[in-house]
Amino acid sequence: MTGSVGLVTALLYMAQRDDEEYQRLPDRVRNTYWPVRIGDTFIYIPKLFEVGALCSVIERGTELMMAGDDY
Repeated sequence: MTGSVGLVTALLYMAQRDDEEYQRLPDRVRNTYWPVRIGDTFIYIPKLFEVGALCSVIERGTELMMAGDDY
């Protein structure tokens, strides 16, 4: 289950990585919630602590891999 949630987290990041408003969200928000854009607003889905901590690591790793020299 954790692997599936981690995969969805990475895919969610890749879908929103070019969104400037998503990039401006504070790290504390992106670490504790899955911000999902629907229309012009974000819906914040809270991350469970155990799974959410691992998913935040996966999201940051994906961000680092996709950023290249811009990180």
